[in-house]
Amino acid sequence: MRLVLMLLPASILLVSCASNDVDSAVQAARAKASIDSLWTQYAVASDQRDAAAFERLFTQDATLSFQGSENLHGGKEIAAALAARFKDIDATRFRVVPEEMKASGTLAVQAGAFERGFIQADSQKTEYGRYVLVAERGPDKAWRIRRLAGFADSTK
Repeated sequence: MRLVLMLLPASILLVSCASNDVDSAVQAARAKASIDSLWTQYAVASDQRDAAAFERLFTQDATLSFQGSENLHGGKEIAAALAARFKDIDATRFRVVPEEMKASGTLAVQAGAFERGFIQADSQKTEYGRYVLVAERGPDKAWRIRRLAGFADSTK
């Protein structure tokens, strides 16, 4: 009986730790699915050059950082800049390869590589680069991009 009483606190601790690990894994999987959806919506907005669609992806106090340009702040400013960026480009392909993902509470961070195919001035090009995305789950439970930084490594 004494052995059972001594092992009981350790068993409770193990069960609570396992439960937290499962909760964290479920939370990370849900955040990843939401971020995958954000990337899909980003690709569609790029193809359609749709400022309103871009704006829905970002929080109102979001920051966008692209190589060679100043940081953009706020959903409206970011949306207008992205729509203008894709104005003379025919987006043909967009792929992200997540390499790392962490989620905790209402924040999730994903980092990885991207590949973007497009036609510009009648020339097919492919841009390769790296990104870091911070997503935030709002009071409406929807995930939006709080910060996105993208840096091209090469364009062929």
